[in-house]
Amino acid sequence: MVDVFISYSRTNEDVVARLAEAVKAAGYSVWWDAELPPHLSYGDVITEKIGAAKAAIVVWSRAAAASEWVRAEADVARNQKKLIQVSVDDAMPPLPFNQIQFAAIGNWDGAPDHPGWRKVKASLAALCGPRDESGAPVPAPLSPHPIPAAAPPPPLAPPPARGTGAVIGLLALLVLVVAAGVYLIWLRGGSEERTRIVEVERPRAEAAPVAQPEPTQRRAVERREPTDDPPLVLPDSSSRLLTEEDLAPLGLAQLRVARNEIFARNGRTFADPALRRHFRRYSWYVARPGEVRLNAIETANVERIGAAERQR
Repeated sequence: MVDVFISYSRTNEDVVARLAEAVKAAGYSVWWDAELPPHLSYGDVITEKIGAAKAAIVVWSRAAAASEWVRAEADVARNQKKLIQVSVDDAMPPLPFNQIQFAAIGNWDGAPDHPGWRKVKASLAALCGPRDESGAPVPAPLSPHPIPAAAPPPPLAPPPARGTGAVIGLLALLVLVVAAGVYLIWLRGGSEERTRIVEVERPRAEAAPVAQPEPTQRRAVERREPTDDPPLVLPDSSSRLLTEEDLAPLGLAQLRVARNEIFARNGRTFADPALRRHFRRYSWYVARPGEVRLNAIETANVERIGAAERQR
């Protein structure tokens, strides 16, 4: 498990390399995609590394703000409460990340007293734990208040004298005798009344008739029966990162429909009449006004399908 994951655009690789070295020098382990094994899928490794890291630094620039991959990685980090944002070319983070604080390190040359770098170190200490000057973890301070010793048990009360014990036993016996007499008197006096109460027969409640649905109600139930929707090109593209094997057998028209299936699940109102007619055949499709919002997996899959379309 690494401490810090770094997300960035390739155009800022020199700045990211300097940032990664500074984070390592501060005592934290770092992973960025310069260490990506050539035999593994990019999307699978990124998802695993973000989930395993304690903090994720997103390096925003104009190029990074336009990258669907950087935005998807930032969204995963934000949802997991581990996002640290920096800016390298005076670019504001895009929506909705501009609502979170960020550190400007565009003019940072690696100096330890730079205000932007100090903000980054403070966030790393909060998420990953503080480090001393040598980079070793700082142990938690001991409590300044010692735990008080347990108080000694109170002394046992002295046993009562023999005479006192005899008087207490006699009084207890007298109380039992009086209570038994009172109970017998109550039992005899109330037996007749209890007999009369038992002999009274309670009327049985009639069972309420079960309401039958009106004909209009039955027709409404029949209308809610599921319809047979046409099959989707990629039914699980909103919950699983797609691979090249998923996209290889698809033609250009199928890729276009598969990409728009992701938007249709989120209620996009399509301007293309052909797409409108296509998705109106599905009982689950409900068009909504405004721009739709995709999750991180959907965003990555839209970019991946679009790249496959451009290669066809």
